[in-house]
Amino acid sequence: MSHRIRILISACLLGEQCRYDGKIMSPAPALALPAELQLVSVCPEFELGMPVPREAISLVGAKSLPRLLGRFSAKDWTRSMNALCHARLCALAGKGLAGAVLKARSPSCGNGDTERFPLELGVSPLNDGDGLLVLAIKKLLPELPLLNEAGLARTAELSAFLDRVQREGNRHRPQLL
Repeated sequence: MSHRIRILISACLLGEQCRYDGKIMSPAPALALPAELQLVSVCPEFELGMPVPREAISLVGAKSLPRLLGRFSAKDWTRSMNALCHARLCALAGKGLAGAVLKARSPSCGNGDTERFPLELGVSPLNDGDGLLVLAIKKLLPELPLLNEAGLARTAELSAFLDRVQREGNRHRPQLL
């Protein structure tokens, strides 16, 4: 029986209809990943029960502890999103999760490139935020290799990511006695 290395991947990158605007992305970026990987689809917004399409959401406040607010309604999704991300990661951590490929600039999945309003909605945003899922990963699984979809097209970045995923996956490989 072979051991497949699990990586988390944003559902929209697999062509699933879960984006806030209802559009479907081409799954082509995910095709750069080796078939030996077991892709575990995740869309925190959809899993939280947000509809498709839905109101855009934004990060507001401190970079290390932002709030997740509806862009027009100002509905605060922070507590429920943090709880969902924590529970999802805890469940996956015990199953040998070895990496994550996530949607860039997403308020849940972005890694250092998400629009963040430092004070309140409506003021000039910065593009330096981590989505709430990424913040949870960095807290609960700080060594987990992360890549956004742009990295799938950059050979050196993809290769370095896959090397780290392989090493991480081997740490979780069941040992035969």
